[in-house]
Amino acid sequence: MVDDNVSFCSSVEKALHSQGYLHVQTASDPWQALASVQKEPPGLVLLDMYLPGMDGLHLLTAIHKIDKNIPVMMLTCEDDEECKHAAGSLGAVDYFVKPLVLSSFFSSLNRYT
Repeated sequence: MVDDNVSFCSSVEKALHSQGYLHVQTASDPWQALASVQKEPPGLVLLDMYLPGMDGLHLLTAIHKIDKNIPVMMLTCEDDEECKHAAGSLGAVDYFVKPLVLSSFFSSLNRYT
């Protein structure tokens, strides 16, 4: 999970653990996240759209250059159709607006894990 909001990461990580997802890595920095993906490709990436130093769409592209098969779900505070379309065209498998509706989030998450 890549999000610069540490408390949001912590909340989502707890929710993931409660659903049986025990191996969760978080990063608040896009460069740290990219290095982590290069070192050990994850089964899924939860990616904030707006990050300091690199936006989520650029990070999505960089992740898919490493491994196009890594499913990436975008997370954002803005329900923006243009961003949603751009994320989808770059290979994001889903797009969620914060605050997360956990039932739909987990329903989608279960399709990709």
